[in-house]
Amino acid sequence: MEASPKDSAGVLLPPPIIFFLGVLLGFLADRLLPWEMPGEDLHLALGWGIITLGMLLIFLGIRELRRLHTTINPAGTTTALATGGPYRRTRNPLYLALSTIQTGIGVATGNPWILLLLLPTVLIIRFAVIRREERYLEGKFGEEYRRYRARVRRWF
Repeated sequence: MEASPKDSAGVLLPPPIIFFLGVLLGFLADRLLPWEMPGEDLHLALGWGIITLGMLLIFLGIRELRRLHTTINPAGTTTALATGGPYRRTRNPLYLALSTIQTGIGVATGNPWILLLLLPTVLIIRFAVIRREERYLEGKFGEEYRRYRARVRRWF
């Protein structure tokens, strides 16, 4: 069965771009209003550790979607409901991973603006992306999605 053009969540801007903009705005804010974070000796190692965790979660999330032969693109057509791998613990492992990576970048660079901008970034993801995805998945998978949503938290 071929999917119609409307068979998608209708996400307008790819989530990685939203997170990239959060990081970019953090760097710009730091240029305009420099703000140092304490603990300079720990920044790089701790930041890269956090980034590595985020990258691992992205790998596991994408691997699960590929195993199911469904799209990674939130604007594309979902053909299967992912409930295994990291999707057993969070309905949004890729967004959790991108949040983790933004946190890691903020820590690694000692830039508190990037950390501060994580809140509006996550709110944009929550209301402009996840809300659309949840509506789409409920419409497409019905009771199966409602049971999944009842048993697995949105973030962690």
